[in-house]
Amino acid sequence: MNDRFPFRFGATAAVACCVVGAGHAGAQHIGDILVEPVNNVITTSGIVAGPGGPEFVSGLRVFMATFGEFPNFTDDPGFDTTGGVGFPNGVIFAFDLLDSLRVWNGVDFDALPPETVRVSKGSTSVTTPLTPNQVAAGFAFGQVGSGFLHEHLRYFLNVPQGAGVYAMQVRLRVTNATYQPSPPFWIVFNQNSTAGSHAAAAAYLQNLVAPACPGDLSGDGVVNTADLAALLGSFGESVLRYSNGDFNGDTVVSTPDLAAFLGRFGSACR
Repeated sequence: MNDRFPFRFGATAAVACCVVGAGHAGAQHIGDILVEPVNNVITTSGIVAGPGGPEFVSGLRVFMATFGEFPNFTDDPGFDTTGGVGFPNGVIFAFDLLDSLRVWNGVDFDALPPETVRVSKGSTSVTTPLTPNQVAAGFAFGQVGSGFLHEHLRYFLNVPQGAGVYAMQVRLRVTNATYQPSPPFWIVFNQNSTAGSHAAAAAYLQNLVAPACPGDLSGDGVVNTADLAALLGSFGESVLRYSNGDFNGDTVVSTPDLAAFLGRFGSACR
């Protein structure tokens, strides 16, 4: 397995063998964020390391990167179009940061570190916000030409630059009003931590986005009163997106989440 993406996501995403073509598409590599329009929504996918070689994962929303190309710096992952039915020429891509930087504590990403991440291209930059679930508007970074997009932003970990695994939440948008912004996705950065911690942290976020058993907040394989108690314990609170009963990803545990939970109540997952 590749240390940049050392594990495979399981049944949470459709996986098929990836064939990387020539030209611009040939710049795609493991860990890149592939973008395409699906029902006029910007959708992210990726290429991961599999036992038989690179594999394409449709709908992937957790990506891995490692600081250290220069100290506290990386320009991965890149952004590429898939080479299939894509965006028209001239469409300009931009991004937003949707949350404070988060740090992995071995269990979850609830903690806010003293570090921030600065995202830049040329002289333009934006830094992850200090307030949880606050949006920091990004900037335009790439334009589709000849049917393709291939761009790399630059990511800098700001002081105190401690060792750890950090998660940055992102949304893509384009200038063409035909296409809706992407669902939130995460880039999980490793700063001098172990490959095992990096993989565990990414798997945790992937499970939030596409849980193996939706509604099973306690992890006992059944959606029951223990899970209801956990959800009610967070009711009305602002939480990490998709965690603690936030089923619709709006960062607040509220009535729509309770309704979604009750629709799953009594379901067995094992």
